[in-house]
Amino acid sequence: MFCPKCGKELQADSTFCPSCGAKLGDEGKPVARKTSGVESEDPSSQQRQYSSAKRGWSTKRKILVGCGAASLVLFIAVVGICVAAMSGSSVGLNDNPPDYVKDVVALEEGSDGLSIYFILADASEKMTTSESTVTLTIVQDDLFSDAEVELYSRVVEVKKADFQEGTAGLGAFKHEVIAYRFARLDYSSFKEMPSESSGKVRIEFKTPDGRILTGEDTVFF
Repeated sequence: MFCPKCGKELQADSTFCPSCGAKLGDEGKPVARKTSGVESEDPSSQQRQYSSAKRGWSTKRKILVGCGAASLVLFIAVVGICVAAMSGSSVGLNDNPPDYVKDVVALEEGSDGLSIYFILADASEKMTTSESTVTLTIVQDDLFSDAEVELYSRVVEVKKADFQEGTAGLGAFKHEVIAYRFARLDYSSFKEMPSESSGKVRIEFKTPDGRILTGEDTVFF
């Protein structure tokens, strides 16, 4: 409680303000301090309001985190539509020399394997086909060191006819792609089973003129 004249904090049983001498109420009771005509709140009431606001923010933060995770899952699903939509056609596809790896996509297929494909692009950024060798490597981080653990490695001979045209995405994100898809990789073919929830898929494509084009994607096991 506070003095209505000078604002000094008072004892609950005070009848006069020890600072300015003002009488405190008709019944000898302290008078609540007022600000702009509104009686000041009890400290315990302020604490309850703070705790309530804090809980509200915590709930909103959980909702935002959940929405972010859902968006990531949706993005992966939308990109991965391409795997299922390959038409199998390779007739009349662009075969200009590749300049870089445009994209690498790795998706869990079932509970015991992965589906992986990559896209090449020429100097004009158009998707293209090529023939040569490609090295596919799958790694995960070692929990106890900065080193990586190699889970899988394979060298594959790739022909232009192995590239297929298909559709990726849904709705406004729908677009045509030209990609090479590896055969489904079962975890049983790995050097060792994944012990982490995620890892990296790396592609090294050796062009006919000897250049090495690289690409990488995060994979969730």
